[in-house]
Amino acid sequence: MRPRSSPEIDQNAAQIYRNKSRRLQTEAERVIIEQLAPHVIPGLDGVTDRVLAQNSDQLWYNSVPLPIDPAVLTTPIPLQIPKPDKAFGYSEEAFTKDQLTAIDLLTDQSGRSYAVPDKRLRFPFLHIEFKSQAKKGTHYVATNQVAVAGSIMLNSHLELTRRGLGIKDLDYNEPLFYSLSMDHQVAYLNVHWLGTDAKDGQISFHVEGLSKHFLDEIDGLRAVQKAVKNILDYGQGERLKSLCKALDAYRQRIQVEREMAVSEGRMAYERRSPSQKGYQRPRDRRLQSPLTQQQQTRSRPDSPIEKETALAGEGPMDQLQTEQQGRRATHRPVNSTKAKKRTTTNPATKEPR
Repeated sequence: MRPRSSPEIDQNAAQIYRNKSRRLQTEAERVIIEQLAPHVIPGLDGVTDRVLAQNSDQLWYNSVPLPIDPAVLTTPIPLQIPKPDKAFGYSEEAFTKDQLTAIDLLTDQSGRSYAVPDKRLRFPFLHIEFKSQAKKGTHYVATNQVAVAGSIMLNSHLELTRRGLGIKDLDYNEPLFYSLSMDHQVAYLNVHWLGTDAKDGQISFHVEGLSKHFLDEIDGLRAVQKAVKNILDYGQGERLKSLCKALDAYRQRIQVEREMAVSEGRMAYERRSPSQKGYQRPRDRRLQSPLTQQQQTRSRPDSPIEKETALAGEGPMDQLQTEQQGRRATHRPVNSTKAKKRTTTNPATKEPR
């Protein structure tokens, strides 16, 4: 299955398009899109391959904003959100269920997607802008527009590679995005790629003009048609395979990290579990009986009651003298001890007993 392609341009067709191109020099963009572009750009009026999809005039409101260069100290002017006249990317059928789940997780902290900038087209790889000279449209403006869109998708590729295969597998020489600007007279083809600074290793986004084709010449018409066909073939083949490989690696990494987190959580729970240490919960001292508290107090060698008992003559050394003092004397230290015990403070409640 291939995108719906325009018929091969022959001499007669070239003559028709040349004449049409001259008549469109005073028309708006919409007329150029409807009357000239479908004969030059394959797949513009629809794609038949189920893995590809296209979108028109859709704002990329769900795209992740581009990172700011850390060397810039001032706040830059916000870039305009892309709204391609025509964009080509992938449909849902291009990916497996597991890969679609990984795409859903490829977001920033705000929930904006690196993969689906317009919430419909996945991983766009071709952006087309049309301009009308009669309406003061220029290729300079178009190049700035496609540069922003291309940088957004280059950043998307960078993030997917970082999360999946790792930044070490990044190919800085590989073209990752294409764009085309076209009016009634000429078409410019651009290529977008990632670069890196040799000094600090900082990654940057680049766009450069690849070719220029005049639409009033048969060679120019054929060149544009062939270039777009090759880009769409590249999107269905090599590029899609690399995306699927990165998505599979990203999903596998998520699974490993989750399994490790669950395992570490279980181990931490077992280390804190009382049953693993033979730990027994201590009894609440406030629930113990007064007798038990009193017995615990008496068991202490330096408790106030033991000291007071020794002073009252109940120690081992004074036992014989106490028995010889008679009945009345015997009760005197006992009463004194009981009085002392009534005013003893409970260590658990801190209240006089």
